[in-house]
Amino acid sequence: MSSPDDSSTTSVTITVNGEQNHLTGPITVADYLDQQGYDPQGVSVAINGDVVPGDAWANRSLTDGLDLNIVTLTPGG
Repeated sequence: MSSPDDSSTTSVTITVNGEQNHLTGPITVADYLDQQGYDPQGVSVAINGDVVPGDAWANRSLTDGLDLNIVTLTPGG
């Protein structure tokens, strides 16, 4: 159980697909996608305009002020 002065958590504000979101961090791309219910096989992610490969999501932290774009892939066009 964490105490109220637990310095291991931070408040992070990011923009996700054009909308501002307030998160409790630290949090990775993989954590965020999981919390939001995204199927990792069906999305593409870019941070500040740069595509982030799926194998990097677990190590890529979401930090204050970044712009996250999540594109859901739809089979069959």
